[in-house]
Amino acid sequence: MMREHFSGDKKIVDHIDTVPDQRGGSGRLHQGFHVSIDTILECGNILYKGTILDISKKGCHFITDNAIRTASNQVTLKYIFSGELDTRIVRGKIIWMEQKENSFLIGIEFEKLQNF
Repeated sequence: MMREHFSGDKKIVDHIDTVPDQRGGSGRLHQGFHVSIDTILECGNILYKGTILDISKKGCHFITDNAIRTASNQVTLKYIFSGELDTRIVRGKIIWMEQKENSFLIGIEFEKLQNF
């Protein structure tokens, strides 16, 4: 399966330290940003702790120590940007999962475009 690297909204730099993702070239719809945001992913009734590694208006890459085993690919992400008090909740779906040594990298496409 071909991996798509998502890209994001420049407003995110107002909230977190990040560097624009330069890997995707000019074929992207939205610019991506490398981040490190501790996150809880909810899939079914199971919670997974992990980290968002990069994020965009359209989706993100999430890494966790546990494989997500579920019949549904629908997920909810809950996280807090540095310097904020309120938890952000974003819904999406898993579009790919890849095992990386002792962890799992997951591509998530958001239900709707996000403004960060």
